[in-house]
Amino acid sequence: MRSNSTMTASAPRCFGPRVLGIANALAYCLNALETFGVGPFSHAFSSDQDNASISQKYQTIITPNGVAFSIWGVIFLGEAACVSSTLFSERCRTHPLIVVGVSYWFVAVCLAQTAWSPAFAYEMIPLSAAFMSCILLALMAIVVRQYNVVTKALELETTNALVPKGGYWLLQFPFELHLGWIIAAFTLNLNILAVAGGGDAKAQEIAAFVSLVMLTIVSVACLWLLKRPQYTIPSVAAWATFWMGVELRNPKSSITETFTEESIRSFMLLTFSLSGILASVTVVRWVCHRHSRTSTGDDGVAKGESLLS
Repeated sequence: MRSNSTMTASAPRCFGPRVLGIANALAYCLNALETFGVGPFSHAFSSDQDNASISQKYQTIITPNGVAFSIWGVIFLGEAACVSSTLFSERCRTHPLIVVGVSYWFVAVCLAQTAWSPAFAYEMIPLSAAFMSCILLALMAIVVRQYNVVTKALELETTNALVPKGGYWLLQFPFELHLGWIIAAFTLNLNILAVAGGGDAKAQEIAAFVSLVMLTIVSVACLWLLKRPQYTIPSVAAWATFWMGVELRNPKSSITETFTEESIRSFMLLTFSLSGILASVTVVRWVCHRHSRTSTGDDGVAKGESLLS
């Protein structure tokens, strides 16, 4: 059996876990301050440079209702709990899910997200999309690396030593939730590019449809292409598409002036339907996977399987 300390040794040794914890905490604070309007950039924004005002200016046919963005509260609280645990708990600070999985990628996430804020506020839409890509890639690195850490632990039958009780919700879930929302936000940012670029209604409809297809493909891949299904990302996709439909029930004037009533209704029905399908398929996959593990007594991980080759 391989212990936590042994697995931690595979992480970069140039900085210790304590320094990593401090770096992640400082990056988190910078990102939180910027997001909530008191950061180095956002404190100088005018009243019409907040995210809501800019989003309304570049409203797309798949912009979700404002309630959807409340998910940021859960993301920030979850990441605050995770970061705090690495400062005050030796076990969490030296945990492979943090040292190997998160590493300094979370610093990259926070820095990119901090940089995204002024780019979006000053309506530099292509630059904001580039920063959004950086956030997406860094979060993907975290989630894939953490998945790989758990996969290897299951192969070595060290699960009990690796993941403490509640460890998933503390050390993994916040990053999976963040990634799920950034995937949705990234597709939305691509649609904002189409609006900012002066795309007509047809071009915007094509961009919106492609974005919904992308969300569907990612969700299906998470549920059915992984030996251990990933439920958080498709659940967030279901959340996002539901609030897209809600927004189209009472569309803003910029939408009714750009799109026909038929198009608006079609996208409303499409997003509501997609939300229901994603939510249902996620539940079905969870039940099937749970039943398979119960009936076979398998840990659900094929020997030798790894997300990282």
